[in-house]
Amino acid sequence: DIEPYLEQLPDLTAAYEVYGPDGEELGTLFAAAARGYGGDVPIMAAVNAEGKLSGVRIMANEETPGLGKKIEEQEFLSQFVDKDISIRYSTKIGDPGKEVIDSVSGATISSRAVTESLNEGLELYSQISGGES
Repeated sequence: DIEPYLEQLPDLTAAYEVYGPDGEELGTLFAAAARGYGGDVPIMAAVNAEGKLSGVRIMANEETPGLGKKIEEQEFLSQFVDKDISIRYSTKIGDPGKEVIDSVSGATISSRAVTESLNEGLELYSQISGGES
């Protein structure tokens, strides 16, 4: 239930604990959507049981074809994979306490939407896991 967190983390849309067929916890999946250039940019991200981001996917969106849509490509998304969940991201150099990612050239607003959504999901994970991020 993410309802108690929505006031502080308004871009969140869902969170799920994921279990394997044997009942073993595999990790957490969360979804969020921050405003991009063409509207909301929904993402889904997975955190594995080892506390690392195991994947980020961009869902259906209205970002500019050939430009903002490049946020969906692995070249951009691979920056987040296998990173520790304690890391928070930014598109701006000099943003204190955050790791700067390589924005898609000409699509900074779209790139920022991804980082904002990802940061909110990671913050939720930190809070629901008892502050272990």
